Amino acid sequence: MKKQLLSICTMLLFCWACNGDFLTVEETGVIPSSDAPIVTAFLSPQDTIHTVTIYHTRPAAGNNPYATWEQNVSKSTVTLSNGTQTVKLIPDSFLTGVFKISAKNFKVESGKTYYLNVSTFDGKKVEANCTIPTGVVDTTSIAYQLVSGNPSNMNTSYLISWKDIPNQVNYYAVYT
Repeated sequence: MKKQLLSICTMLLFCWACNGDFLTVEETGVIPSSDAPIVTAFLSPQDTIHTVTIYHTRPAAGNNPYATWEQNVSKSTVTLSNGTQTVKLIPDSFLTGVFKISAKNFKVESGKTYYLNVSTFDGKKVEANCTIPTGVVDTTSIAYQLVSGNPSNMNTSYLISWKDIPNQVNYYAVYT
């Protein structure tokens, strides 16, 4: 009986604690949220295929147009340009939101600036540009050390280091 009474009191306490303005929704009945395209692209002179991926934010509450977006994302337009040549990337037939072009059709060279333009099917636009670094990282200088965990476990940490190219802004991606 004591356990039941304690359980009821605990539930009442939690229900009482949940009352407040943060649970109310505006008079419209819809929680305000926004949706936006998220674009990722990594250009490298060593790549054989250049890919651009378009994702979409998924609101935690409110209207979620993700299903419509997923069905129509391949209708988006993705272009890459080096200032003299502009190419349209082709949607991947298997991967949703992935657009690609062969490096044979669009060569990426160090020292040049590239421009990315994305127009989604629903009229949203994303623009970006980058300059490919001229220096090359000395891959013989890359060292790694297991910090914690087990290499066969997902929760493994490594310390990875290499000699950076001096006096040049660089961005690195490390995949394990």
